[in-house]
Amino acid sequence: MSEERLRILEMFKAGKLNMEETMDLLEALGTSKEDGEADPEAEGTNQYGESQEDASQEDASQKDASQDDAPHSSHHAGSGEKGENIFIRSHARYDGEIKTGQLSISGMGSFTGPVSADQISISGMADFQKDVQADRISVAGKFKGHGKVKGDRISISGMGEFQSDVEADQLSVSGQSRIEGNLHCDSLAVSGGIKIKEEISADSISVSGSCRTKRGIHTDRIRLAGFLQTGGDVETDQFLSKGGFAIQGRLVSDGIHIELNNNSQVKGDMVADHVVVEKGKTVTEAELEVNSIQADVIQVVHTRADLLMGTNIRIGEGCEIGKVEYDGDLIVENGAIVHQQIRKD
Repeated sequence: MSEERLRILEMFKAGKLNMEETMDLLEALGTSKEDGEADPEAEGTNQYGESQEDASQEDASQKDASQDDAPHSSHHAGSGEKGENIFIRSHARYDGEIKTGQLSISGMGSFTGPVSADQISISGMADFQKDVQADRISVAGKFKGHGKVKGDRISISGMGEFQSDVEADQLSVSGQSRIEGNLHCDSLAVSGGIKIKEEISADSISVSGSCRTKRGIHTDRIRLAGFLQTGGDVETDQFLSKGGFAIQGRLVSDGIHIELNNNSQVKGDMVADHVVVEKGKTVTEAELEVNSIQADVIQVVHTRADLLMGTNIRIGEGCEIGKVEYDGDLIVENGAIVHQQIRKD
């Protein structure tokens, strides 16, 4: 790769150029005659960025037509039947709607129209201006989508930037991802980091990395071993935490089980059938801070709350509670502070 191309790519990575500017500069280099030498990345590629060996598998008429065009020119795909597979190893820009079986990008690809495919694989960089739909989307490089993105299985081990809503059966993030819209999925697994501007709606959420949303979460089950931060309410049937969390709204669940390994906070109320807060396995003692806990059964340690309200309540070591209202049994263990106790008949 020439020094000019390397310099352009470095400027793109540093954020000094956007995708459109980068593509324009690379295309200008690809068609320039001033260097007096062929671009080694352009040699042996057709208009789709394919090698001649790949292109030989296509229909002869398509192969002849593609070899007549410049390797880095803009391309137009119709909205008819699904086209051939697309492989981009250098850089290419496509205008119009794309329908394909496999879209593989190890170089740089830019798409101005909607894209639908069976499989999208990105180890380079890709920019999608419109909606994207695929059975499977795998990102080890950088994915930038301006429209809605929908996929059965989406895997992000690189960087994913989504400017609108994302919908998936399974979303797995081991890299970094940012979603400016809502996230709707059956299963969300985060071992890397994800930030969502709007709400999360999912059947199950598993976080061993970091998950942050400025809105709320609606799900059947949350398993937390990493860190969770929300700007709104969390509504779930089951909340299981061995990590840490900061919830700005309420935490509403049938069952809440918290192993305190990190300081955690619920700005609003905890509402559940039963709440268990137990000491974690870390050397440093962590603490839960919550406005109030309302449940039939409450068992807590190392918890600070203004109010506990329930039937059967056990308050263990490290707790400081403003007021307790109960109508069953109340046990206050040594090392716990309760300022006011009210038994309701």
